[in-house]
Amino acid sequence: MLKNPGKVKTYADCYLYTKYPKYNTMIFDALMSDDFIDKVSPQFNEDVLVDIKRARVSSHIVQVLTSPKTVLYYPAKPLPTFFKVLVAADPRTSRKDKKDRKLFIDCTSVIHRGEKGWKTNPEALLSYLISGYCHMAYTNGLAFGGDSTVLESLNFAKLFTYVIDFIAKISVSEANRDKCMYLASRYYLEGIACRDEETSRKIAQKNAGITDIKENTYQFTIKDPEAFKELKSFIKLIRNIFKIDKLTVDIVVEKWMYLFNPSTVFALEYMPAFQSMLTNAYVGAYLNNQKTIEKICGKSMVQYAKYIIDNI
Repeated sequence: MLKNPGKVKTYADCYLYTKYPKYNTMIFDALMSDDFIDKVSPQFNEDVLVDIKRARVSSHIVQVLTSPKTVLYYPAKPLPTFFKVLVAADPRTSRKDKKDRKLFIDCTSVIHRGEKGWKTNPEALLSYLISGYCHMAYTNGLAFGGDSTVLESLNFAKLFTYVIDFIAKISVSEANRDKCMYLASRYYLEGIACRDEETSRKIAQKNAGITDIKENTYQFTIKDPEAFKELKSFIKLIRNIFKIDKLTVDIVVEKWMYLFNPSTVFALEYMPAFQSMLTNAYVGAYLNNQKTIEKICGKSMVQYAKYIIDNI
């Protein structure tokens, strides 16, 4: 793992999170739950831990499960799927310990406790553990290195371009598709991964498969230098460049959730959420519309997910 060269964002930096203040209350109430899974109990070791080890996963994923910083719990009111995995300060700890963040996993639909033992949904639990690792690494300012961010931006560009094409049929022109791939790559790199513009332009050009001349032409059409910094300004840029008068953030979010599942909504703004969108689809726990995601991304999704899992 390498130090993340960009800023580490939080949910509070996401437009979609700040749009609904109820999220803060929802998460706080869930984390104040008093129904926790005892991870040192013989039943946990015999039923849950064995299921994960049977999957022949990296020892680091097992360590995520057994770590004292990982809290498995049942909130009184189950959280939406996009908050099943959270890194947050424990609201029960003293004020001086608030900076000590933990990984919280809502196990409502993942671990079922019965009189004759515990039953797990191993694919879903494995997905949550991988997602948790990504969330924790990101929160601690770490990056996977290699070509992971390049692959992330490529997969994001494919998915976002598909959404815009679904809304406005832009791919009738190959040039429009290439342009959208370029712009979406830059939004991911600058607005989500917080990379610098020079690096972003080079990677976006490669993702779109365009020449230097065409890349310079695209750059010339971008009037607002801050257009890639956040979701609202980026959607405004897309609306203006492709002349889609009806395009709004709400429409993009609605179609994104329709195509890929509501569980993926924060993938539009938050890096760990997008990483989880791809790894969840790869694991096959049906936490999102994995077949649609894999169909759109193709080999690049598989390549990315395998890279992340192999480097945990």
